[in-house]
Amino acid sequence: MFQQAIDTVRAKGHAPSRYGNFIGGRWVEPIRGEYFTDHSPINGRQLAEIAKSSPEDVEAALDAAHRAKEGWARMAPAERARILNRVADRLEDNLELLALAETMDNGKPIRETRAADV
Repeated sequence: MFQQAIDTVRAKGHAPSRYGNFIGGRWVEPIRGEYFTDHSPINGRQLAEIAKSSPEDVEAALDAAHRAKEGWARMAPAERARILNRVADRLEDNLELLALAETMDNGKPIRETRAADV
C-alpha cells in the first residue's frame, strides 16, 4: 500500500524521486551536487533525494529573489492577488494528493494532514 501511495504521488503529482533547488523559477542542481535521502517515519522507506543546499545555493536563491522583487513590487495589487488566488486554487484542487504526500513525509494520519496541514 505504501508503494502504491508513492507511485500515485509521483504519477499524478509529477513528483520526481530527486529534487534540486527551485531558484529563479526553475529547478537547479545544488552547486556542490550533494543530496540527502528523505525517509518516511511510517516505515523508514525512501521517499526522495533532496538537495543538500550549501551557502552558495542560498546566495543564488537570495540573488534570484532580489531580482524578482522589483517586478513583483511594480505589479498592481489586484494582479498580485489574482496570482496568489490561482496558487490557492491549485492547492485546493490537489488537496488529496498533497495530503497523501505530507502524510508519507511526516507520519501523521491523513485526516490531520487533510484537515489541518494542507
